[in-house]
Amino acid sequence: LFQPTVQYSSRKHNGYETEDIALRTYHSTRIDTLSTSFSLSPYYSRRLNNGVRSDTFGGRMLANMKDGWQLQASYEYEHKDIGSIGNVERFNGELSKRFNLGRLTYRFSANNYGHGWESQQQSLRVDLWNWKAATV
Repeated sequence: LFQPTVQYSSRKHNGYETEDIALRTYHSTRIDTLSTSFSLSPYYSRRLNNGVRSDTFGGRMLANMKDGWQLQASYEYEHKDIGSIGNVERFNGELSKRFNLGRLTYRFSANNYGHGWESQQQSLRVDLWNWKAATV
């Protein structure tokens, strides 16, 4: 499956002007032998914010696997026409496992502002949707 889309938006508010154009595509497939479905969505965005232009390349990936496992990841590379900021990389990842009582999720995110992967964050989350069974 291949689904390209083009998006354009422009707005001006109190002298602040934003213009954004993006090209996104969506690809998906299923591997029956692994009982897994994959989707991939790469994109390119060109934005103008108050005279500062930025170009962003990125992508998102989602894999739904058997036994309730799910993997999500996204990566973005942004180049701005400002010398003090320069290039920015962003990564977000998530691994989750569904159970009868709920879901367990591990998340990781990091940013690279040109000095290495800084501002890393990790979290572990538990969602319970059958509270009666969980409090037996």
